[in-house]
Amino acid sequence: MGMDSAWYPTFLDAFFESAACVELPIWKVIRVEADGARTPLTEEGAWDATWHRISELRARDPAGRYECGHGTLSPG
Repeated sequence: MGMDSAWYPTFLDAFFESAACVELPIWKVIRVEADGARTPLTEEGAWDATWHRISELRARDPAGRYECGHGTLSPG
């Protein structure tokens, strides 16, 4: 059966922790500022393309923090 450590409060939480979510073109490159502000840098797109862009940004700006995210984020 497995461990009990993989329980989630909602179906969406479980979905976004699963491998199934990478099939949706909902991913954005997000820059995280030192104060925690999250700014989307791209429109929604595919998982692989988003991570490729994140890798490029991290190589050019090693001091910056870039993440993959989804959903609606407002700048700042």
